[in-house]
Amino acid sequence: MDHTSKKDEKDLIRINKNITRSMQNFWPNMLRANIHREFIFKSTLSTKNQNSLNALNMPVLEFNISEAFLSRLRGEFAENEPAISVSIQDGVNVTPELEQVRELVEGHVRFIFNEQKRSGVQTAIFDEVISGGYSVAKVYPKYDEGKTFNQKIVFEKCYDSTLAGFDVLARNPSKSDSDYSFELFPYPKERFEEVFGIKIDELNFSHAQEKFSWFYKVEDQEIVVVADYYEKQREKLKIVQLSTGETIDKKDYNKLIEELQLVSLEVPPVVVQEREMEVEKIIRYQLIGDTILEQEEVKNTDLLQHVFFDGNSAVLNEGGSRTHQMTRPYLINCLGAQKLYNNLGIALADECQSLSKHKILIAEESISPNYEEHITKPQQYDILVYRGFYNNDPSKPNQLPTQMQRSAFPPEMFALFQYIPTIFQNILGSYDASLGINNNQISGVALLQGAIHSSYTAKPFINKYILSLNQVAKIILHLIPKVYKGEMSLPTINKEGETQYHGVNGEGQPSLEYEPTELNIKVEAGAGFAAQKSQAMMQLIQLSQAMPIFAQFMNTKGLKILVDNIDIKGADLLKLMADQFMQELEQQKQMAMQQQQTMAGQPNPLALREKNKEMENQINAQRYNTQAQIDSAEINLREQELKLKEMELAGKMQTEEQYVSLEQEKIEAEKASKVVEHATKSIDQMHRHHMDHKQHYLKERELHHRVTGNPHFSGE
Repeated sequence: MDHTSKKDEKDLIRINKNITRSMQNFWPNMLRANIHREFIFKSTLSTKNQNSLNALNMPVLEFNISEAFLSRLRGEFAENEPAISVSIQDGVNVTPELEQVRELVEGHVRFIFNEQKRSGVQTAIFDEVISGGYSVAKVYPKYDEGKTFNQKIVFEKCYDSTLAGFDVLARNPSKSDSDYSFELFPYPKERFEEVFGIKIDELNFSHAQEKFSWFYKVEDQEIVVVADYYEKQREKLKIVQLSTGETIDKKDYNKLIEELQLVSLEVPPVVVQEREMEVEKIIRYQLIGDTILEQEEVKNTDLLQHVFFDGNSAVLNEGGSRTHQMTRPYLINCLGAQKLYNNLGIALADECQSLSKHKILIAEESISPNYEEHITKPQQYDILVYRGFYNNDPSKPNQLPTQMQRSAFPPEMFALFQYIPTIFQNILGSYDASLGINNNQISGVALLQGAIHSSYTAKPFINKYILSLNQVAKIILHLIPKVYKGEMSLPTINKEGETQYHGVNGEGQPSLEYEPTELNIKVEAGAGFAAQKSQAMMQLIQLSQAMPIFAQFMNTKGLKILVDNIDIKGADLLKLMADQFMQELEQQKQMAMQQQQTMAGQPNPLALREKNKEMENQINAQRYNTQAQIDSAEINLREQELKLKEMELAGKMQTEEQYVSLEQEKIEAEKASKVVEHATKSIDQMHRHHMDHKQHYLKERELHHRVTGNPHFSGE
């Protein structure tokens, strides 16, 4: 290969060493992830198992119950919304402009998370975490579609997480402390030469199964691996704190002094403190093997764009000071139970497949050559013909054939086959299917508790997922002021779930040119699973019944909490009405207090009457507004009910048509049945005539044998 594109031999050696070391160190986790995902999603039987079953002429069947447990976790995860909050850092001067920027950033991060969840990114990451033990995502600015220079911030799952890597010394769950990260992209040789314009000659594309190789073959296809490598580089920077309270770079301060001396006689601010700090910048390399294809500084962030999503890993000591991170999928302890379930199911299926109507114990001398099929194919013959005498010698009768009892399938194995799902639940700590059953009665409270406890077994995965999601939000926080520079419309989602668009960076509009260190972003698990909401509602009801003072508190101050835990149709409208109701109660209290104060000061009765009328008018206006909103909501609900009724009637008509069609088919089937029955009776009558004739013939032959004295089996 031509090495003219090589820029820095020292950097190239370091990067190659980092990539190779990361891939080799994480190789056991990659292998484990691929094995587990293939076992769950492709086949629970290995090629060796299938070949063994075929050699034993046993059915090749699978009884995959592992994926069902993952599907339940995915369903629970889909109902869980992360809660995002952005706050201003302690010690930062809070201004109305900064508070407005804080709300915009919080809403935009919520919008990005919602968009990626709708596109399936978050579900795909969580699915890979619980099935393979880990996943990798990346956060970066992306150009909008079409001819435009507008960019948006997205976070996506890496196509193949086993082809991404981090610093082996990173310790944080999200690998945020890693000094480098990378993602590998395999290219067919011809495609690589077309995209990068580089001819690859005199290279060895081997089939060797190495842990990592830049050039290899898949069958006859030559593959080139391109690395997209990001590295932190550190440099020293002097900063100064001015008498105005502002903190800037020492270089910027010197430039400010020069500008003030040139344009005015204004006294420059005095330096109060000065110190040296270390800052980081991100350098991106694109390379293959011993050649750097591209090198540039990433201007829009000082954080690595790759984020590691850990499942429930454990750090193991390999001896001395050497440690190794072992990623652990959710079903890591269930592989043995799944294999046992397959073996028992296959054995049971083989028993059913090899089931025969007869098993006969017969001596070799008793087998008649002319009637061997009567023994080998008992399903086709109702009469067993055997040789009664040895060599036709009446003095040497053969032993009668004996019908043997079929050995039953061991009941212990069948009981174990039924018990395997319970073993799965015990391994995973999921006991919801066995809770609440008492005398064949199922307790709803117990089942609710079981569902909550089952979701707790996935808490380690959820907690690690939220930690990595915090790093994603932090990267977005740093990208926003660098990516969104021009005047634009910024999409946000507020806490009520409403999508809004705000103009930013324009004249008279909020500016997104903030310092990321001024804000703090936090992502937490949302309101929780539906089962936890139900439990919270039950606890609130029980407390309200036990303590009247608590019920009074919930009816006033705690009404919003109560409504938030209601999961019914129209819950959003109910929350809005609850807020309006609370405002009305507050207004009524204020009016009552004003009235008491007025009465205590002995006001003019006429003035009091006028105030009462004014208050009544305000209340009536508020009531009319509230009633109008309620009426509008009711009209919408009625329209939906009418549409549902219309769909129901259409479904009933379709059902009636199908019923008429089925009745017609039934009549035709009865006609055909009668025709077949008549034909069958005719055939049976002919068969009986034939058998009577044959029986008469046999009796004549028997009488003939008795008269003549010839043996009964004349053919032997």
